[in-house]
Parts: sequence; structure tokens; C-alpha cells
Amino acid sequence: MANSSYVTQQVCTLKKHLLALPTIMQVSSVLAIQLAMILYLAIVRPYEERMLSAVELTCHCLEGIIFVCAAALLAWPSTAFLDWVMTGM
Repeated sequence: MANSSYVTQQVCTLKKHLLALPTIMQVSSVLAIQLAMILYLAIVRPYEERMLSAVELTCHCLEGIIFVCAAALLAWPSTAFLDWVMTGM
């Protein structure tokens, strides 16, 4: 249930921005949702199995790092290399 609600939150947040260029506002809103999900997993612990909970928390933390890198790349002027890196992320 946590994953479906998480995906729904991301889609609703980015729905109005899908055709726009990437902005700091978009990345920061997704990062805020990611932080909320990490806090939810750390505090509520919705999974009974410890290993599953640890894997979910680790995956969401790593995804948060990707969003932080995306925000950092948005601050730089656009080049072909940065476009390639953003597409790869």
C-alpha cells in the first residue's frame, strides 16, 4: 500500500508540470514527497519483516540522493553532457 500511495502522490504533484521544462520547483516538490516517504518508513515501519523495511528505506534514501543530484544539475547551464546525465538518471 505504501508504494501505490507514494506513486500516486508523485503523479499528482507532477501532473501539471509534465509538459514544462524541469525546474527547481518540480525537483524540490518530488524531493519533499521523497523525504515524507522516508520519514514515514522510518517512523511508522509499515512492514512486519525487518529486512523488507530496511530494503524499502534504503531504496527510498538512494532515490532521494538522485533527486538531490538532479536539483544540483539544474543549477548549472545546460550542456549536452548534462542533458545526457539527467536522462540517464
